[in-house]
Amino acid sequence: ETFALVRPAPTNGMCGVYFYYDEVGAMKGLGPNRRAIVIAETCGFDKTSFKGDVYVGRVRTQPPPATNVEFRVSDMDSDAEWMRRAAAENVEYNMEMGRVTQAMKEKGLRPDDKEANLGGAAPAEGYEWKQGDEEIEVVVQVPEGTKTKDIHVAFHTQSVVVKVAGAERLRLELHAKVNSDDCTWTLSSTKLELTLEKMNPGSWPRLAK
Repeated sequence: ETFALVRPAPTNGMCGVYFYYDEVGAMKGLGPNRRAIVIAETCGFDKTSFKGDVYVGRVRTQPPPATNVEFRVSDMDSDAEWMRRAAAENVEYNMEMGRVTQAMKEKGLRPDDKEANLGGAAPAEGYEWKQGDEEIEVVVQVPEGTKTKDIHVAFHTQSVVVKVAGAERLRLELHAKVNSDDCTWTLSSTKLELTLEKMNPGSWPRLAK
């Protein structure tokens, strides 16, 4: 599974930094990876937990196609430039998502407006979504008490499948293509948040085909 420590932005040269880890580390009885936890906290993520081995990599998304960028041992230091910027960049990302949500409200978009350019909701399908020029955020409701180990997300070029405790929760055939290697997910209480990296920046008229 992947965890976005910082997403691509103009301030970092459109380079995102990600953890790659085994989601069933806890089931294997592996201990906490304290270094990974500290790095995540430095990037602004509290209350995160990683078990077992965690790998880190950097990906540049612009210009397309996405490419891997060298990540040196020195980049793991707390005073590495990308890490010193990460918390502020993550705050700005969250603010931008808030501005998108506010723009939806100002445009009078209905919660069930699946055709809205800025996003929408599909209560019957159990998800909500919103978009920026380069990314789409999909929020899926999951049962209370769901753990990271219960989640399995399969990202493909033009589809995404979510399973919770072995049961399929969501299957989407996407309107356009995404960079599946750059898509990530995070779990917060009863919300599973998917981040889809668009292969070609621009507004989607709808999320699904």
